[in-house]
Formats: sequence, C-alpha cells, structure tokens
Amino acid sequence: MTHAQKALKLFDGGCNCAQALVAAFAEDMGMDVDTACRLSASFGGGVGRMHDLCGAVSGMCMVLGALYGFGSTVTEEDKVAYYEQVRRLVDGFKDKYGSY
Repeated sequence: MTHAQKALKLFDGGCNCAQALVAAFAEDMGMDVDTACRLSASFGGGVGRMHDLCGAVSGMCMVLGALYGFGSTVTEEDKVAYYEQVRRLVDGFKDKYGSY
C-alpha cells in the first residue's frame, strides 16, 4: 500500500488531514500510528479548525522534519538547503491546490 493509499484510508477512518498524512509515514519515522496521530492532532482543519494553514501541509512539513530535519548542531548552509526543500514542497502543494 502506498503512503497516499494509507493516508486516504486513515482519513476515511476518522483521522484529520494532518493525522492521516503523518500516520501514513509513522513506520518510516520510527513511531507507531497512535503516536503519529497524537503528535499531529492539533493541525487538523487548518490548525484547530481555524482554517489557516492546511493540515495536510502541516503534516507534510512534520514528516519532512522527522525524516530529513536538522538537530541542534546544524550549519547555516544545511538550514538553508533544508528550508529550500520545505518551500519547494509547500509551493508545489499551492500550485496544485491553489492555496496553503
């Protein structure tokens, strides 16, 4: 099953958009689905249903950080490269769906 298929199944099962996305990658991030859902619970509905930044975008950024993010000893060069990757993904989302 692909990550997208897992996310859709989780969403159809009651997870919010952030939870579905993060939980679909739980195993890749070294955590169980319940922990992934708890971690991302606040981001559904555009952060607490305030309809701001899409929960799927928040979840995507959380997964990216868990898999490729930096720790406390990062260089400025590595930060710049990482944030560029984040912007590319978020901009790609906006290009496809029209907003964040």
